Amino acid sequence: MLTINSGRIAAWKIQQQSPEVGKTKPLVASFPETWFLTKARHPQSLAQMKLALFLTLIIAALIGWGTLSPPGPPGPPLPLNDKQIHFLAFALLTLPVTWVHLRHAIWLVPLAIFYGGAIEVIQPFFTRSAEWLDLAADAAGAITGLLPGLVRTRLRPA
Repeated sequence: MLTINSGRIAAWKIQQQSPEVGKTKPLVASFPETWFLTKARHPQSLAQMKLALFLTLIIAALIGWGTLSPPGPPGPPLPLNDKQIHFLAFALLTLPVTWVHLRHAIWLVPLAIFYGGAIEVIQPFFTRSAEWLDLAADAAGAITGLLPGLVRTRLRPA
């Protein structure tokens, strides 16, 4: 059950069995609407998280544009091959948010991998070829993109 109640979202309703048989009393757990932004320790962290989310959305848009636009005329060879470009793009996709708050990797990395899979599925409709090895490179890049945030978290003083 999802309801909006005075600026808070009731995420779920739990029924707790009372000592009297057959009677229950509801417990409601709720999160603020922007729970992923309000966990910041300092106001600076909130600004950093907003910037990280903005950068992530820009990178996602650039990835979508680059992978779904029709191929142009052949030009000089790129210094990286196709799989390396996929790997680097998806590492950059997950890097900003996981650098600021590593705990967001729990939803960001699977979402990035899903995004890469969705791109591969719809690429044939945009005169591009779908390659499942591109998805593997996307997944490896998305996971690798959280490593700098992991190192930063481990080295940061408590």
